[in-house]
Amino acid sequence: MAQISTPCTLDGQPWQNIAVIQKVEKSYLDYPDLTGALVAFFQGTLQKLERFTEEFKEGSPISLATPEQRWLAFRNITNDLNEGVLGLCCQLYRRYSNIRFGQVNA
Repeated sequence: MAQISTPCTLDGQPWQNIAVIQKVEKSYLDYPDLTGALVAFFQGTLQKLERFTEEFKEGSPISLATPEQRWLAFRNITNDLNEGVLGLCCQLYRRYSNIRFGQVNA
């Protein structure tokens, strides 16, 4: 494997942990099947990515929606913001970072 002359990512941002990439480069020869495994991984990823992004393609209902319709259709990715004690605790800890567990129980 050739050394990466210019570190890059798919989104153009810097590596979060360049040491991982450097470790893979150094130990590449110890894993002769690494190239095949990575190719298979990215091919599978591409298939799923295409499937998961179909609804956003040009001409799809989502792409044709107005900003107001998109805003009206927005939903949180989880429904646990206010559900149960754990959700309440998370909100309290976020809002009051110095709160103690005893105060939450009170």
